[in-house]
Amino acid sequence: TFHINMTASMRLLHLALWGLVASLLIGAASAYEKYADGDRVIVYANRIGPFANPSVFYKYYSLPFCPPKEEDLKHKDQHLGEKLEGDLKVESHHQIAFKKPVNKMELCKVVWAKDDIVNMRQALKENYYFEFVLDDLPVGGFIGGYAEETNTYALFTHQDIHIVYNPKVVPGKNIIIHANISHDPHSVLEITEDMTRLEVRFTYSVIWEETDADPSERHFYGDSFFGNKHVELEIHWLSIINSFVLVILLTGFLAIILLRILRSDFARYARDEEEDDTEDYGWKLVHGDVFRFPPHRSLFSAFVGVGAQFLAMTVFILLLAIIGLYYPGNDGALSVSAIVLYALTACISGFTSNYLYKQMGGTSWTWNTVLVATVFALPFLVIAFVMNIVAVAYQTLNAIPVDLDKCEPLAAAAKAAQVVLDSLIP
Repeated sequence: TFHINMTASMRLLHLALWGLVASLLIGAASAYEKYADGDRVIVYANRIGPFANPSVFYKYYSLPFCPPKEEDLKHKDQHLGEKLEGDLKVESHHQIAFKKPVNKMELCKVVWAKDDIVNMRQALKENYYFEFVLDDLPVGGFIGGYAEETNTYALFTHQDIHIVYNPKVVPGKNIIIHANISHDPHSVLEITEDMTRLEVRFTYSVIWEETDADPSERHFYGDSFFGNKHVELEIHWLSIINSFVLVILLTGFLAIILLRILRSDFARYARDEEEDDTEDYGWKLVHGDVFRFPPHRSLFSAFVGVGAQFLAMTVFILLLAIIGLYYPGNDGALSVSAIVLYALTACISGFTSNYLYKQMGGTSWTWNTVLVATVFALPFLVIAFVMNIVAVAYQTLNAIPVDLDKCEPLAAAAKAAQVVLDSLIP
């Protein structure tokens, strides 16, 4: 019966993995639109954050960049992976019609108060970058720059949007292959500390370019703010050889030391056998520890089971990466895969832990099952909860959304966390 249940579980795991691969492939295949001439191309403003710390980011309109009214906000429908990645895609004010060039069109005109100016200067000093999404292609750039030598804060007020398309894949339709945003160095606004009110005019241009590139290359075409995929990685062969030689030398030294110890022990055992001395010493004493069960066998079995589960997860994730399911436009695919695989491989941790526990003579298999299910998940959830409170306190997009107005204890905890961190971090 046990063998039949394990066989059925493995079949279900096999089917679920193929279902995961199929869903990711379908999502990847349908990641781009087909446009006719004159169709609207929507630009989504996603997020903004310091370039030196790309794991922390905020809503794009947390800074006063042509913010739409609250009732006019149009959010893009997002799947679980995008939400886990902290994406919050909102339609921007860009009016782009396919194959219609635009030259210096006004995006908006805003008036900043003193607080807006202070926040913008701080963002420029921290070298903030922004991320837009155009036809599921991430595009981005810096909002401006800060020169420490002259203490100058410069804001870019013009965007050049360069769109590359292929009109030959589908008759009568066009497919966007690549998009990029650059800035006009002549359209720069200096923001000084003594300003109390500032009127800013943002503009943009759209440039179209035709290409014969295949749509499969759309995430690896040309230069991008988030990295050039055509640049080959420089392999540091000298470092690899040095590391390899170092490992060989250390292994050799360890083997020589062990051989000398064992040789002396063997010689001593040979003399003791002639003298009929049966007392154990040296390396033979290890057998007393090797064949003794650990004092906390249930906890030991649980750790081994969780390790086997993570090993299986790593193998499956690497296989999905080899297939090519993780690329810049497939937001959150890695997070979704990790969550689904963690759930699907739970049977591996449970089986490994219980099998080892029974082999060591354990009797409380129910407690062992509960332990293997919580030994990783429970600490992880506690740490994630605390980190989420901190993220909510600083209003970052990394946080799982929580309505603090409806939960006073969480609101108090978030405020206390912010006060503590502000006092610790200069």
